[in-house]
Amino acid sequence: MPLLAKTTAGKTIGKFTLDDYRIVHLTHSQNDSINILQPEYLALSPGLQRFSGRQLHEVWKELLSAREREKFVSGHWDTAISVLKNDKLRAYLSERYV
Repeated sequence: MPLLAKTTAGKTIGKFTLDDYRIVHLTHSQNDSINILQPEYLALSPGLQRFSGRQLHEVWKELLSAREREKFVSGHWDTAISVLKNDKLRAYLSERYV
């Protein structure tokens, strides 16, 4: 994701110029099979095996460079939806995902 974001920053797509980027990664707060790095999913990722049992978002931030870390935001979508100020977007996401 950071690599893709970095390569698109500064480009124009249609009438929009992408000045900057943010990586937003949201998971459901109760989904420990994703939130915690599981050993069975790391079998083919030897570089990540040392992080087995740790929180995905913490490990992700640790692996990013300092500059990329500033651009990375993570959390849980089931708690993030309630803080959206746009009523229509909040209603849509609540209906679809909660």
